[in-house]
Amino acid sequence: MISREAALGFQLTAAPAAFLDDPYPWYAALREHDPVHAIAGGGVLLTRYDDALAIYREPRASSDKRIEFRPKFGDSPLFEHHTTSLVFNDPPLHTRVRRLILGALNQKAIARMEGDLVHLVDALLERMAQLDTFNFID
Repeated sequence: MISREAALGFQLTAAPAAFLDDPYPWYAALREHDPVHAIAGGGVLLTRYDDALAIYREPRASSDKRIEFRPKFGDSPLFEHHTTSLVFNDPPLHTRVRRLILGALNQKAIARMEGDLVHLVDALLERMAQLDTFNFID
C-alpha cells in the first residue's frame, strides 16, 4: 500500500521504479489522498473518473494548442500534428471530423483491416530481420 506522504510527493516526471512496474497502486493512493494532484509545469493529474469526465466535457478547460505547442515544437512536423490531429482539437472541428470518420473506425471496419495490417507488419519485420542495421522510422 502506498502511503499518503508518498502519494502527496508523487511526481510523474520522476516516477519511482515501482510506478513503472505497476502504476495501479499509485493511482489508487492518489485517488484516495490527492485526486487532483499537482504536477510539474502547472498541470494536474486527475485520478477519479468523474473528475476527468467533468474536465473533458468542459470547453473552458481546453487551450489553444497553437499557442501551447509552438514554444515546445516550433514549426516542425510535431507542431503540425499536435495542432491538426483530431485528438488535440475541440468542438466544433473535432465533432465534424469525428462524424466524418466514424464509419471507418467501427469494429467491423477495423476487423476488415486486421488481416492486411498483420500481413504488412509481418512483412516489415521479416525485412528488418534480414538487415544488420535499420532505421525503425523508415
